[in-house]
Amino acid sequence: MGLKPSLYWNLEDDKENIREGAIELRARVAEHMYYKNYETPEKAKQQLNGPGFTWRIAAARKVELITGRKLSGRIIEVGAGTGVFSAQISKEPQVNEVYCLDYDRFSIDSLFPLVCNNLNADTEKIQPVVGSYNAMKCEDGYFDYVISLGAIHHSENLTATLKECFRVLKPGGFVVAVEHCHPNSYTNYQQRADYEKLISPQRAKMLYNDESLKIKVKDNSDHYYRICEFESAGFAAGFDVLPYIFDVEGEKADDKIFRKPQPYRDYSNRFFRPYFAKDLAKPVFDNLLLILHKPSSEEAPSFMTDINIKNVTDKGFFGRLFK
Repeated sequence: MGLKPSLYWNLEDDKENIREGAIELRARVAEHMYYKNYETPEKAKQQLNGPGFTWRIAAARKVELITGRKLSGRIIEVGAGTGVFSAQISKEPQVNEVYCLDYDRFSIDSLFPLVCNNLNADTEKIQPVVGSYNAMKCEDGYFDYVISLGAIHHSENLTATLKECFRVLKPGGFVVAVEHCHPNSYTNYQQRADYEKLISPQRAKMLYNDESLKIKVKDNSDHYYRICEFESAGFAAGFDVLPYIFDVEGEKADDKIFRKPQPYRDYSNRFFRPYFAKDLAKPVFDNLLLILHKPSSEEAPSFMTDINIKNVTDKGFFGRLFK
């Protein structure tokens, strides 16, 4: 059975929060780089064993271990890109429905159906959507989880994005976001300078199939947010916030926090000190795993007081979540 027809949530309603030209650039990336990775079942299955997918599974597995809950119910993946995570999670029996959302129409209408077909997704559960994660056309409290895997750093307004995520989540629901991030010592001067950098001709060729393009970092709606910016936007949106740093490659480094949890000094005993990058001389940390919880009156005083860290360092931690 094929995919349901795509929903089109009016992007015009979010013009102020979408950088001009960014959608077109993202579509070119999907068309010239991602499409060929999934054009046959053999290539698609190879992607599942590559770094572009395994870190997503590592993040999902870690969330389940931290919260003590499996990803379940009605899920929306925002800024889904290829949609490979949506395709795979649709096969999980505890998942009832998956909305796969991106503002790039090529990804949703052309790339995602290919991914679903070649990975044997459960298409009866999937709803493709072209739209913005700042203006989701659904009722309040519609989803159990909002998943963002390397997507919300494209937000032009983090607080607006997370407020919309808060609105569409059920009480007790979660936002799960994985992002690259910068330390809080990253200065505004450094940030502005980095946004103005031109990408290399080699990268322009890889991403857009045109090495002559003069594209700045900011043109692709890429942002180098600090940890504190993710945290403050989460709090401003109304969430309880759990920030963790984890190693993309899944080595032991990212589990130090769980072997000996330490509260932030002079900050709050509800937070664990994240384990930062192994090389502190580098300006970018390992990836940020951001877990945002929408409080529920039934979970008093807060889910945050009952975090499950038991067995997080089990040998099977980095095992595959989806068989």
